[in-house]
Amino acid sequence: MRIILSFLLASTLSAFAQNIPLQNWPVAATRTNALAFVAVTPCRLVDTRNPSGPFGGPSYAALETRTYDVAAGPCTGLPLTAQSYSLNFTIVNYNVASGSYITAWAAGTTRPNVSSVNFGTGVPVANASIVATGASGQISVFAGGATDIIIDLNGYFIGGAGTLPAGKSFRMTGSMDDSGVIYGINGSSVSGIYTTGVLGTLTTLNLTDGSGVMGYTTAGATWGVKGFNSGTTGFGGGVLGISGARSGTAIGNLAGVRGESQLGFGVLGNTNNAAGVGGTYNDANGNILRSGYLANNTYAVYAAGDLAASGTKFFVDPHPSDATKVIRFAALEGPEAGTYFRGRGRFVHGRAVIDVPEAFRMTTEEEGMTVHLTPIGGLAMVAVTQQSLDHIEAEASKDVEFSYVVYGVRRGYKDFQPIRDGVEFIPDSPTAKLPAYLNEEQKKRLIDNGTYNSDGTVNLGTAVKLGWDKAWREQR
Repeated sequence: MRIILSFLLASTLSAFAQNIPLQNWPVAATRTNALAFVAVTPCRLVDTRNPSGPFGGPSYAALETRTYDVAAGPCTGLPLTAQSYSLNFTIVNYNVASGSYITAWAAGTTRPNVSSVNFGTGVPVANASIVATGASGQISVFAGGATDIIIDLNGYFIGGAGTLPAGKSFRMTGSMDDSGVIYGINGSSVSGIYTTGVLGTLTTLNLTDGSGVMGYTTAGATWGVKGFNSGTTGFGGGVLGISGARSGTAIGNLAGVRGESQLGFGVLGNTNNAAGVGGTYNDANGNILRSGYLANNTYAVYAAGDLAASGTKFFVDPHPSDATKVIRFAALEGPEAGTYFRGRGRFVHGRAVIDVPEAFRMTTEEEGMTVHLTPIGGLAMVAVTQQSLDHIEAEASKDVEFSYVVYGVRRGYKDFQPIRDGVEFIPDSPTAKLPAYLNEEQKKRLIDNGTYNSDGTVNLGTAVKLGWDKAWREQR
C-alpha cells in the first residue's frame, strides 16, 4: 500500500458551505524507498462543485471512481516523473445517513481496502494523504457515497528518475547502510552532487556526459566506483574526485581518486582520443604547477614537471630465447640533470672537428660541457683545443680513429641541488607502517633518522617534534 495518512483537519463550516479555503498543511511521511519532497505553493487541483470538466464537476455519485492526470491539471509546473503527491481531501455537500468514505490510490493498481477520508452527516471533513502515482503518473479516487470532493496539492515526491526544478537543491548529510548509493547527473552546473558520509556498494554504473558518482565499496564489490562517459557530444570524466578525502579519512593535498586492488587495476581509465587517467596540481590562483597523465595516443606516461620514484627506473626487453625471463636495464643516476651524445671520428693531419647535434645544442647549458676522446687502433696523444655548443675541435699526435662522449647539463637545471627539504617519506597518519616497497637501505635510513621505529611503527616523538601530529589532526 502506497497511501500514507498523516492527520485529520475538522472544519466548523456548515454542511453546504461554498467557501472552502486552501490549507497549508505539513507533510509527515515514511516510505520504504527514500524520495525527495519538493514543496509548491498550495494549489487547488480538483473541485467538483465547479462546472463539469476533467478537474471539476459534476458531483460524485455513490460508488463512482474517477482518474486524474495530476501533472496536466490546473497546478502548473509539476513534473511527469513525480512518484507521489502530497494532497488534502475535503468532503463537502454530502448527506449519507449511514456514513461513507473515499479512497485515493495509484491509478492502474488495485484499489486498497482502506479509506482516505471517512464521512457521515454533518460539517465538511478533510484529511491529508500522500498518494502514490501509477505508471502513467495518474491517481484514482473512489467515493462510497454521493458527495462533492475538493483536492488541494502542496508538493510532490521525486526519486532517481526525477529532475529538481530550477532554483531547487538537494543535500543529504549522514550515513546509509552498505546497500545504498547516491548519484547525481551533472548538467551545466559545476557540481553534479554534494554528499557527506554516504556509504554504498557499487558494482557497475554507466554514466554519460559528465555524470558524477560517489561510493564506498564493501567486501565482494567489483569496483568501489566505476564511471563510463559514453556521450557523443559530452566531455569530462565519468568519475571526479576532489582532494581532501581518501578511503573514508580526510587527508588534504592528496590525490582526488584512490584505487586499491589485489587483482587487476585499482583505477582504470579508457578513452579513444585523450589521456585515460590524468591529474593537475594548481596553486591558489588556478595556475597549473604540475600535471600528468597515463596512456594517450603518444605516451604511456607523461609528466608536465618532475618525475620521481623511490626506486630506480627500468626499461624491460623480452629475452631472445627464454620465455620465462626478461632483460631489465636500470637508468643511469647521478646528482645532476645530465645530457650527452657520443660517436666516432678520425683525425686527418692531426686534426678533427666534432659537430654538436642540434637537439643537444638546444637542450644543454653552454657551460659545464665535458668531452672524452679515446684513440682506436694505436697509441696517440689527443687533446680538445676548443669546445662550444656549435662544434668541438681536437688534435692528435697521429692520424687514428677515435670515439667520443660529450656530457652536459640540461638547460634550466644548472643549479640543481640533490639534497633538499622534502615530504616524500613523511607518514600520512600516526598508524602508518614502514613501507614494504622500499629497499633495505632506505628502510634502515628511515629508522636511523627517526621517522619510524625499528618495529616499523611511526616514531611519535619525531612526529610531535616536527609538527606532523598537528597536520594529521587538522586533516581529519
